[in-house]
Amino acid sequence: MDLAIPAGRMIVQLSLMMLLPLTLGMALRAWRPAGVAAVGHPLRLLSLVGLACLVSLMLIDQHEGLPAAVRAALPTALPFCIITMTAGFIVGSLARLPSEDRFTLLIEFSTRNLGLVAIMGALIMGQVKLVLFATLVFLIELPLVLVLIAMRSRLAGDRNKTPA
Repeated sequence: MDLAIPAGRMIVQLSLMMLLPLTLGMALRAWRPAGVAAVGHPLRLLSLVGLACLVSLMLIDQHEGLPAAVRAALPTALPFCIITMTAGFIVGSLARLPSEDRFTLLIEFSTRNLGLVAIMGALIMGQVKLVLFATLVFLIELPLVLVLIAMRSRLAGDRNKTPA
């Protein structure tokens, strides 16, 4: 399968999709910090609902080929998750970030890359299979993240216990 990548269009669209919301968010935080803080929780909830809808719709749309897609994606998706999580942790360590921030970067690195894969696949290349791959990577990554969060919470709980 040949895949033509429109590099110029991709750079412009990714720049707009990444920089415009980032710039707008930074400007709003600087201009109206109390307003941003007040709507932060509802917006995070809305984004989680949106993500759940997107994942559900993708799985419904691709349900016939899903088992084969999972088998095909797993050998690539699992190492991708582990490598990007490790890269996030390494970057945090090199930047000498506190433990909490290194953990956040570990999770953010792989999650942010999935968003880019989905955006490039759907909007720029018109390839639904790339969006399906991003969805499958997310679903493979989710249990890893939940296990890491549980382990981290347990370790933090053990550290906060005082000896009797």
